[in-house]
Amino acid sequence: MDHYQNNVYESPSPVLSLTDDQCSLIDEGYWHDNDLILAAELGKALLDRNRKLELALEKSKDVEREKDAEIEFLIKEVTNLRELSQRKMEFVDEADRYNQELDISNRQLMRKISEDQQKIQRLSNTIATLEEQVAGLLER
Repeated sequence: MDHYQNNVYESPSPVLSLTDDQCSLIDEGYWHDNDLILAAELGKALLDRNRKLELALEKSKDVEREKDAEIEFLIKEVTNLRELSQRKMEFVDEADRYNQELDISNRQLMRKISEDQQKIQRLSNTIATLEEQVAGLLER
């Protein structure tokens, strides 16, 4: 490699003749500029990607907030429905107890009616017997 460093490149023009070191510096400058351009393009692409990811993250957070609000609403709705269901069950239980009480009272009244009808029948029979006796006594 040492023999290349001291070589002089002859240009057709007498003003332009470069050594290997000068060519190497020019090549390094070219690659350095090219690397800077690539780095800038990569940086720009990364910034653009970062912006897109930030937008997607914000959208995801918005969706999450909406879902959280919906879940909170549904939890409250379920709680309200459970309370309503509990009150309805208590009402049904109370109505059932009242129905049982009415059923017992109805059976008692039916027995009383039956007893009263039997008593009325006995009294009617007694009245009929007494009327016959009065009629028999009046005929004498």
